Amino acid sequence: KKFHRLYEVDSEELIRRRLYFQNATLRHLYLNSFSTEPQSARWNSACGSCWAFSVVGAVQSVYAIGGSQLEQLSVQQVVDCSFKNKGCDGGSPSVALTWLKQTKVKLVTQSDYPYKAKTGICHFFSRSHGGVSVKDFSLQDF
Repeated sequence: KKFHRLYEVDSEELIRRRLYFQNATLRHLYLNSFSTEPQSARWNSACGSCWAFSVVGAVQSVYAIGGSQLEQLSVQQVVDCSFKNKGCDGGSPSVALTWLKQTKVKLVTQSDYPYKAKTGICHFFSRSHGGVSVKDFSLQDF
């Protein structure tokens, strides 16, 4: 059995734990290893929050491309509060983006809502609290 360097489980267990879609089939899994981790990466640890990292990364990028200062936004807020997702047990970026758009929740900064690498209770912030909101989005099928 092959083991992934970030997890203390074999590849089959990793697939079983992290596949969000019930009917998904996986024919091949290639796990790349790195000689060193980038210093700026915020690893999701044993928490299956990669879906939340991708959403927050996309929102941060669009915000910065729009001319604003790049903000480190809270991944933990998305993990805890995107109620139709499963927190550390997996989630869908499109479901999280839909949640952000429909609720008009502002993503607060990482310093306001730090990453814990576990699913917790959603913390609410007042509408006057600063943050970044999602007005609209589109997804492209590759």
